[in-house]
Amino acid sequence: MSKVISFLNMKGGVGKTTLCINVAYTLVKSFDKRVLLIDMDPQFNATQSLMEKYFSSQQYLLFKKEKKTVLQIFQNNQSLIDINEDNSIEPTDLIINLTNNFDMVIGDLDLIKVESSERGTENLLIDFITTVNKEREYDYILIDCPPTYSFFTTSSLIASDFYLAPIKPDVYSVLGIDLLRHVVENVNRMHRVSVKPLGIVFTMIDPRLIRQSRIIEGIKKQSSSINVFSSKVDHFEYIASGKMDTFMLDMATTADEIKLITQEFIEEIEGYGQIKE
Repeated sequence: MSKVISFLNMKGGVGKTTLCINVAYTLVKSFDKRVLLIDMDPQFNATQSLMEKYFSSQQYLLFKKEKKTVLQIFQNNQSLIDINEDNSIEPTDLIINLTNNFDMVIGDLDLIKVESSERGTENLLIDFITTVNKEREYDYILIDCPPTYSFFTTSSLIASDFYLAPIKPDVYSVLGIDLLRHVVENVNRMHRVSVKPLGIVFTMIDPRLIRQSRIIEGIKKQSSSINVFSSKVDHFEYIASGKMDTFMLDMATTADEIKLITQEFIEEIEGYGQIKE
């Protein structure tokens, strides 16, 4: 059974999507893992980046016309699980193959129109993942979440085993970590799930800034209840732009950093709950 991990932060501009797509890419390319990436952020930056890398904007529009986007999971309360004569779309039809062992459920700007008022709507994503898991053998399913506490975040967390928090070390970091912990605890309590913290990954580090080092050390001391990855991502000028020249694994300057983070990511999941020496 695959492990499901939400990449989550309540604050934008921290490199969340960039980290998510690059960890997914590295799991496949460097560690021979089978990965499904689900774009649950209505801004769908992950989709735009990966479509540009593997397909084209025209191909994306074709996928959307064929209703092969994440939106289809939430179109009605029967979802894709109860197939009937009026609904010929199977859950696996929404899975787009990017390259060997790397699949994606692509995002959709219209996802913002999904109504969450009907009871049970927030469970449709986990229903989808449960069904897909019966048909495909993924090692990891990664969910790129929006930087807000919303229906999309709740749905993602309900479907997840873990959450990973990319954090930019600034004066708002501690508040962001506390808010994130509160959000996850609330979802766990309200929906009777048990999403566990995989850890914090510091992103957009500028080695020249002494204050960042102080913030990082302070967070490590204050956040004893959540693991802090030893690997981190140094600052890159265009990390938050969403352009394909920020696809970090295609750049020698950041490839090693992402590989170290991904190695630690695997080790943390496989050894979760074990006492570290």
